[in-house]
Amino acid sequence: MPDVPCEKFSATLNSIVRELLDRNINKNTIPQDVIFLKETVVTKLKQNNVVLNHGIMGSTTESLRMISKTEYELHINLKLPFELTPIRDDDRPGFVLLKATEELEHPAIVDGYLDQKAIKNWIYDSLKTIIFYNNFDSLKKEIEFKKFYRVVVPECSFKLTCLPVLEFNYSKWPLSAPDLTERNLISYPWYAVPQVNALIDQRSFLAWSPDWERCIMEMNPHYKKVELLIISLLSNHDVTCPNLKYVIQTTMVHATLNQIIPSDLGDFLIFIIESLASHLKQDKLNPFFESSFNLFRCVSAVEINYFYDVATDLIVNLNQCKSQALAEENNQVVTPATSNANWVPNLHKLFEL
Repeated sequence: MPDVPCEKFSATLNSIVRELLDRNINKNTIPQDVIFLKETVVTKLKQNNVVLNHGIMGSTTESLRMISKTEYELHINLKLPFELTPIRDDDRPGFVLLKATEELEHPAIVDGYLDQKAIKNWIYDSLKTIIFYNNFDSLKKEIEFKKFYRVVVPECSFKLTCLPVLEFNYSKWPLSAPDLTERNLISYPWYAVPQVNALIDQRSFLAWSPDWERCIMEMNPHYKKVELLIISLLSNHDVTCPNLKYVIQTTMVHATLNQIIPSDLGDFLIFIIESLASHLKQDKLNPFFESSFNLFRCVSAVEINYFYDVATDLIVNLNQCKSQALAEENNQVVTPATSNANWVPNLHKLFEL
Protein backbone atom coordinates (compact mmCIF):
# COMPACT_ATOMS: atom_id res chain seq x y z
CA MET A 1 0.00 0.00 0.00
CA PRO A 2 2.69 2.63 0.79
CA ASP A 3 4.03 2.43 -2.78
CA VAL A 4 0.60 3.10 -4.32
CA PRO A 5 0.00 6.89 -4.36
CA CYS A 6 -3.51 8.17 -3.62
CA GLU A 7 -4.49 11.52 -5.10
CA LYS A 8 -7.48 12.01 -2.77
CA PHE A 9 -5.39 11.34 0.34
CA SER A 10 -2.65 13.75 -0.73
CA ALA A 11 -5.15 16.41 -1.85
CA THR A 12 -6.79 16.28 1.59
CA LEU A 13 -3.37 16.60 3.25
CA ASN A 14 -2.69 19.66 1.08
CA SER A 15 -5.93 21.26 2.30
CA ILE A 16 -4.88 20.44 5.90
CA VAL A 17 -1.53 22.16 5.30
CA ARG A 18 -3.38 25.31 4.21
CA GLU A 19 -5.55 25.20 7.35
CA LEU A 20 -2.50 24.70 9.57
CA LEU A 21 -0.71 27.62 7.94
CA ASP A 22 -3.73 29.87 8.52
CA ARG A 23 -4.04 28.69 12.12
CA ASN A 24 -0.31 29.03 12.92
CA ILE A 25 0.29 32.54 11.56
CA ASN A 26 0.80 34.01 15.03
CA LYS A 27 1.07 30.84 17.11
CA ASN A 28 4.87 30.62 17.40
CA THR A 29 5.67 34.30 17.61
CA ILE A 30 8.69 34.89 19.84
CA PRO A 31 7.70 37.00 22.89
CA GLN A 32 8.90 40.59 23.02
CA ASP A 33 10.69 39.89 26.32
CA VAL A 34 12.87 37.31 24.60
CA ILE A 35 13.60 39.60 21.64
CA PHE A 36 14.50 42.41 24.04
CA LEU A 37 16.89 40.15 25.95
CA LYS A 38 18.47 39.02 22.68
CA GLU A 39 19.04 42.62 21.61
CA THR A 40 20.46 43.44 25.04
CA VAL A 41 22.91 40.53 24.85
CA VAL A 42 24.06 41.42 21.32
CA THR A 43 24.53 45.09 22.23
CA LYS A 44 26.58 44.20 25.29
CA LEU A 45 28.79 41.82 23.34
CA LYS A 46 29.52 44.50 20.77
CA GLN A 47 30.33 47.00 23.51
CA ASN A 48 32.93 44.54 24.79
CA ASN A 49 34.56 44.08 21.37
CA VAL A 50 32.96 40.71 20.66
CA VAL A 51 32.46 41.25 16.93
CA LEU A 52 29.52 39.51 15.28
CA ASN A 53 29.00 38.64 11.63
CA HIS A 54 25.92 40.16 9.99
CA GLY A 55 23.39 37.48 9.17
CA ILE A 56 23.63 33.80 10.03
CA MET A 57 22.59 30.42 8.74
CA GLY A 58 21.55 31.62 5.29
CA SER A 59 17.85 30.99 4.79
CA THR A 60 17.74 27.89 6.95
CA THR A 61 17.06 29.42 10.35
CA GLU A 62 17.16 32.66 12.27
CA SER A 63 19.76 33.75 14.78
CA LEU A 64 17.07 33.48 17.47
CA ARG A 65 14.98 30.33 17.43
CA MET A 66 12.46 28.59 19.64
CA ILE A 67 13.62 25.28 21.16
CA SER A 68 10.51 24.69 23.25
CA LYS A 69 7.67 26.82 24.61
CA THR A 70 9.96 28.21 27.32
CA GLU A 71 13.45 27.84 25.81
CA TYR A 72 15.13 29.87 23.08
CA GLU A 73 18.52 29.69 21.44
CA LEU A 74 20.56 32.68 20.24
CA HIS A 75 23.28 31.90 17.73
CA ILE A 76 26.20 34.27 18.22
CA ASN A 77 28.07 34.30 14.94
CA LEU A 78 31.55 35.28 16.13
CA LYS A 79 33.95 37.16 13.89
CA LEU A 80 37.42 36.75 15.37
CA PRO A 81 40.28 39.14 14.47
CA PHE A 82 42.51 36.31 13.26
CA GLU A 83 42.36 33.31 10.94
CA LEU A 84 41.49 29.80 12.08
CA THR A 85 42.27 26.60 10.19
CA PRO A 86 39.73 23.77 10.64
CA ILE A 87 41.36 20.36 11.04
CA ARG A 88 39.57 17.00 11.09
CA ASP A 89 39.20 15.55 14.59
CA ASP A 90 40.29 11.96 13.99
CA ASP A 91 38.86 10.85 17.33
CA ARG A 92 35.35 12.14 16.64
CA PRO A 93 33.76 11.82 13.18
CA GLY A 94 32.00 15.03 12.22
CA PHE A 95 34.05 17.22 14.60
CA VAL A 96 36.85 19.66 13.84
CA LEU A 97 39.72 21.36 15.69
CA LEU A 98 40.21 25.08 15.00
CA LYS A 99 43.92 25.88 14.87
CA ALA A 100 45.42 29.36 15.22
CA THR A 101 49.08 30.34 15.16
CA GLU A 102 51.08 29.20 18.18
CA GLU A 103 52.16 32.68 19.20
CA LEU A 104 48.66 34.18 19.05
CA GLU A 105 47.35 35.63 22.31
CA HIS A 106 43.56 35.90 22.70
CA PRO A 107 41.13 35.06 25.55
CA ALA A 108 39.49 32.31 23.42
CA ILE A 109 42.78 30.62 22.38
CA VAL A 110 44.59 27.97 24.44
CA ASP A 111 47.88 26.51 23.20
CA GLY A 112 47.20 27.56 19.63
CA TYR A 113 43.63 26.22 19.40
CA LEU A 114 40.19 27.72 19.92
CA ASP A 115 38.93 26.35 23.23
CA GLN A 116 35.29 25.85 24.31
CA LYS A 117 35.82 26.80 27.94
CA ALA A 118 37.88 29.83 26.94
CA ILE A 119 35.11 31.07 24.62
CA LYS A 120 32.55 30.58 27.38
CA ASN A 121 34.64 32.59 29.86
CA TRP A 122 35.26 35.31 27.27
CA ILE A 123 31.54 35.69 26.54
CA TYR A 124 30.71 35.44 30.24
CA ASP A 125 33.06 38.34 31.02
CA SER A 126 31.18 40.41 28.44
CA LEU A 127 27.71 39.56 29.73
CA LYS A 128 28.03 39.25 33.49
CA THR A 129 27.29 42.93 34.16
CA ILE A 130 24.11 43.17 32.07
CA ILE A 131 20.97 44.52 33.70
CA PHE A 132 17.82 43.43 31.89
CA TYR A 133 15.00 45.94 31.92
CA ASN A 134 11.62 44.34 31.32
CA ASN A 135 9.39 46.88 29.62
CA PHE A 136 6.27 44.92 30.42
CA ASP A 137 6.41 44.66 34.21
CA SER A 138 8.78 47.58 34.88
CA LEU A 139 11.20 45.44 36.90
CA LYS A 140 14.99 45.45 36.72
CA LYS A 141 16.58 42.06 37.13
CA GLU A 142 20.13 40.75 37.18
CA ILE A 143 20.93 38.32 34.41
CA GLU A 144 22.59 35.13 35.58
CA PHE A 145 25.04 33.55 33.15
CA LYS A 146 24.96 29.84 33.86
CA LYS A 147 26.79 26.84 32.43
CA PHE A 148 26.05 25.69 28.89
CA TYR A 149 26.00 29.33 27.73
CA ARG A 150 22.54 29.83 29.25
CA VAL A 151 21.33 33.30 30.19
CA VAL A 152 18.65 33.16 32.89
CA VAL A 153 16.51 36.08 34.01
CA PRO A 154 15.21 35.33 37.53
CA GLU A 155 11.43 35.21 37.84
CA CYS A 156 10.97 35.15 34.06
CA SER A 157 9.25 32.19 32.41
CA PHE A 158 11.81 31.65 29.64
CA LYS A 159 15.45 30.64 29.22
CA LEU A 160 17.83 31.92 26.57
CA THR A 161 20.86 29.86 25.55
CA CYS A 162 23.65 31.76 23.80
CA LEU A 163 25.45 29.46 21.37
CA PRO A 164 28.62 30.87 19.75
CA VAL A 165 29.32 29.61 16.24
CA LEU A 166 32.20 30.15 13.80
CA GLU A 167 31.42 30.54 10.11
CA PHE A 168 33.57 29.04 7.32
CA ASN A 169 33.23 28.57 3.58
CA TYR A 170 33.54 25.26 1.73
CA SER A 171 37.21 25.82 0.88
CA LYS A 172 37.98 25.17 4.56
CA TRP A 173 35.81 22.06 4.88
CA PRO A 174 38.13 19.32 6.26
CA LEU A 175 35.69 16.39 6.19
CA SER A 176 34.47 14.14 3.37
CA ALA A 177 32.41 15.95 0.75
CA PRO A 178 28.61 15.71 1.11
CA ASP A 179 26.56 14.24 -1.71
CA LEU A 180 25.69 17.63 -3.22
CA THR A 181 26.64 19.59 -6.31
CA GLU A 182 29.71 21.81 -6.08
CA ARG A 183 27.46 24.81 -6.74
CA ASN A 184 25.46 24.09 -3.59
CA LEU A 185 28.57 23.45 -1.54
CA ILE A 186 30.30 26.70 -2.45
CA SER A 187 27.11 28.79 -2.23
CA TYR A 188 26.58 28.31 1.51
CA PRO A 189 28.77 28.42 4.62
CA TRP A 190 29.18 25.82 7.33
CA TYR A 191 29.66 26.38 11.06
CA ALA A 192 31.82 25.06 13.90
CA VAL A 193 29.63 24.77 17.01
CA PRO A 194 30.68 23.96 20.60
CA GLN A 195 28.82 21.05 22.14
CA VAL A 196 29.17 21.66 25.84
CA ASN A 197 27.08 18.69 26.96
CA ALA A 198 29.66 16.20 25.74
CA LEU A 199 32.75 15.21 27.71
CA ILE A 200 35.22 15.74 24.91
CA ASP A 201 38.42 17.54 24.05
CA GLN A 202 37.66 21.22 24.68
CA ARG A 203 39.25 22.01 21.31
CA SER A 204 36.73 19.91 19.41
CA PHE A 205 33.75 21.57 17.66
CA LEU A 206 30.79 20.04 15.85
CA ALA A 207 30.73 20.73 12.10
CA TRP A 208 27.21 21.95 11.31
CA SER A 209 25.90 22.66 7.81
CA PRO A 210 22.22 23.69 7.99
CA ASP A 211 22.07 25.10 4.46
CA TRP A 212 23.54 21.94 2.95
CA GLU A 213 20.99 19.94 4.92
CA ARG A 214 18.24 22.14 3.50
CA CYS A 215 19.53 21.49 -0.03
CA ILE A 216 19.22 17.75 0.62
CA MET A 217 15.67 18.10 1.98
CA GLU A 218 14.72 20.15 -1.08
CA MET A 219 15.25 17.02 -3.19
CA ASN A 220 11.63 16.33 -2.21
CA PRO A 221 9.27 19.24 -3.00
CA HIS A 222 6.99 18.35 -0.07
CA TYR A 223 9.55 18.59 2.71
CA LYS A 224 8.19 21.81 4.26
CA LYS A 225 4.62 20.50 4.18
CA VAL A 226 5.66 17.23 5.80
CA GLU A 227 7.63 19.09 8.46
CA LEU A 228 4.55 21.16 9.31
CA LEU A 229 2.24 18.12 9.30
CA ILE A 230 4.48 16.05 11.60
CA ILE A 231 5.03 18.91 14.05
CA SER A 232 1.25 19.38 14.24
CA LEU A 233 0.60 15.66 14.75
CA LEU A 234 3.21 15.33 17.50
CA SER A 235 2.20 18.56 19.24
CA ASN A 236 -1.39 17.34 19.40
CA HIS A 237 -0.12 14.31 21.34
CA ASP A 238 2.03 16.40 23.71
CA VAL A 239 5.28 14.82 22.56
CA THR A 240 8.19 16.34 24.50
CA CYS A 241 11.46 16.58 22.60
CA PRO A 242 13.97 19.47 22.53
CA ASN A 243 14.63 20.81 19.05
CA LEU A 244 11.72 18.81 17.62
CA LYS A 245 11.86 20.65 14.30
CA TYR A 246 15.56 19.82 13.85
CA VAL A 247 14.88 16.18 14.81
CA ILE A 248 12.31 15.97 12.00
CA GLN A 249 14.63 17.72 9.54
CA THR A 250 17.53 15.41 10.41
CA THR A 251 15.27 12.39 9.91
CA MET A 252 14.40 13.72 6.44
CA VAL A 253 18.08 14.29 5.58
CA HIS A 254 19.07 10.73 6.49
CA ALA A 255 16.05 9.24 4.74
CA THR A 256 16.67 11.28 1.58
CA LEU A 257 20.35 10.32 1.39
CA ASN A 258 19.97 6.62 2.20
CA GLN A 259 16.77 5.56 0.45
CA ILE A 260 14.60 6.12 -2.59
CA ILE A 261 12.03 8.59 -1.30
CA PRO A 262 8.37 8.75 -2.42
CA SER A 263 7.35 11.72 -4.53
CA ASP A 264 3.71 11.65 -3.40
CA LEU A 265 2.87 13.89 -0.41
CA GLY A 266 0.90 11.26 1.51
CA ASP A 267 3.47 8.54 0.96
CA PHE A 268 6.34 10.87 1.87
CA LEU A 269 4.58 11.84 5.14
CA ILE A 270 4.12 8.20 6.17
CA PHE A 271 7.65 7.33 5.01
CA ILE A 272 9.24 10.03 7.20
CA ILE A 273 7.19 9.08 10.27
CA GLU A 274 8.24 5.45 9.72
CA SER A 275 11.88 6.58 9.50
CA LEU A 276 11.46 8.62 12.69
CA ALA A 277 9.93 5.62 14.47
CA SER A 278 12.93 3.54 13.44
CA HIS A 279 15.33 6.08 15.00
CA LEU A 280 13.19 6.21 18.15
CA LYS A 281 13.23 2.42 18.44
CA GLN A 282 17.03 2.57 18.43
CA ASP A 283 17.01 5.65 20.71
CA LYS A 284 19.53 7.23 18.37
CA LEU A 285 19.50 10.01 15.77
CA ASN A 286 22.75 11.62 14.67
CA PRO A 287 23.26 14.96 12.93
CA PHE A 288 24.22 14.98 9.27
CA PHE A 289 27.99 14.39 9.60
CA GLU A 290 28.38 13.23 13.19
CA SER A 291 27.96 9.55 14.09
CA SER A 292 28.43 9.69 17.87
CA PHE A 293 26.35 12.73 18.86
CA ASN A 294 22.78 11.69 19.67
CA LEU A 295 19.97 14.24 19.27
CA PHE A 296 17.93 12.19 21.77
CA ARG A 297 20.59 12.55 24.48
CA CYS A 298 18.42 14.90 26.58
CA VAL A 299 15.20 12.90 26.19
CA SER A 300 14.31 10.43 28.95
CA ALA A 301 13.58 6.75 28.27
CA VAL A 302 9.94 7.32 29.27
CA GLU A 303 9.62 10.20 26.79
CA ILE A 304 11.33 8.19 24.02
CA ASN A 305 8.94 5.26 24.55
CA TYR A 306 5.92 7.58 24.49
CA PHE A 307 7.27 9.33 21.37
CA TYR A 308 7.71 5.93 19.69
CA ASP A 309 4.20 4.77 20.64
CA VAL A 310 2.71 7.99 19.24
CA ALA A 311 4.68 7.61 15.98
CA THR A 312 3.61 3.99 15.46
CA ASP A 313 -0.04 4.83 16.20
CA LEU A 314 0.11 7.67 13.68
CA ILE A 315 1.51 5.31 11.04
CA VAL A 316 -1.41 2.91 11.58
CA ASN A 317 -4.02 5.69 11.48
CA LEU A 318 -2.54 7.41 8.43
CA ASN A 319 -2.26 4.14 6.52
CA GLN A 320 -5.86 3.33 7.41
CA CYS A 321 -7.07 6.72 6.13
CA LYS A 322 -5.03 6.26 2.96
CA SER A 323 -6.46 2.75 2.38
CA GLN A 324 -9.99 4.09 2.71
CA ALA A 325 -9.23 7.00 0.39
CA LEU A 326 -7.62 4.69 -2.17
CA ALA A 327 -10.61 2.35 -2.13
CA GLU A 328 -12.94 5.32 -2.63
CA GLU A 329 -10.74 6.68 -5.41
CA ASN A 330 -10.72 3.35 -7.25
CA ASN A 331 -14.38 2.48 -6.52
CA GLN A 332 -13.23 -0.78 -4.95
CA VAL A 333 -15.43 -3.30 -3.19
CA VAL A 334 -15.71 -2.47 0.53
CA THR A 335 -13.53 -4.58 2.82
CA PRO A 336 -12.98 -4.36 6.61
CA ALA A 337 -9.87 -2.27 5.94
CA THR A 338 -11.82 0.18 3.75
CA SER A 339 -15.25 0.09 5.38
CA ASN A 340 -15.03 3.44 7.21
CA ALA A 341 -16.47 6.09 4.91
CA ASN A 342 -15.44 8.87 7.27
CA TRP A 343 -11.74 8.88 6.44
CA VAL A 344 -11.71 12.64 5.70
CA PRO A 345 -13.05 13.74 9.12
CA ASN A 346 -10.87 11.07 10.76
CA LEU A 347 -7.81 12.51 9.04
CA HIS A 348 -8.77 16.03 10.12
CA LYS A 349 -9.28 14.75 13.66
CA LEU A 350 -5.62 13.61 13.80
CA PHE A 351 -4.64 17.26 13.25
CA GLU A 352 -7.36 18.53 15.60
CA LEU A 353 -9.03 20.48 12.81
